Amino acid sequence: MTKKISLLILIVCQFAWAQPRKMSFDKMIALKSDYLTEKMELNDSESAIFKKVYSEQERKIHEFRMENIRATKKQFQSNPESITESMAEIHIQEIQTHKRTILAMEEEKTASLLQFFSNKQIVSLMIHEERFRKELIRRIRDKKRENNHKD
Repeated sequence: MTKKISLLILIVCQFAWAQPRKMSFDKMIALKSDYLTEKMELNDSESAIFKKVYSEQERKIHEFRMENIRATKKQFQSNPESITESMAEIHIQEIQTHKRTILAMEEEKTASLLQFFSNKQIVSLMIHEERFRKELIRRIRDKKRENNHKD
């Protein structure tokens, strides 16, 4: 089973990187939740519950990030020299408020999952989420290096 999931991850990542556009959020969440259910060793009924709750919560967090943090950061990215000190202070406060909101949403996600899963399973989830993130970053970095060497 582990080899099948690993192969699936490799195939999806390779397919996604071969395309000029980015992987959709839905594909990423499906890939991530498959990886996590395998690593957490969930049975079929637990897996179904996990995927439903996890994807709903991740979608809320993602949408908040897209609507708020990215929009706030884009205000000054094109011309950072034009920022006044008072504008910068407001910008920092907005970003910090958004980060606190995301932390609260992460806590809500954990609370939702704790209704169905043990503390030990949640700790396993947190560990494997970080591992997934690191592996994804490593693969993206390796792919960029490979593409730079081709040019």
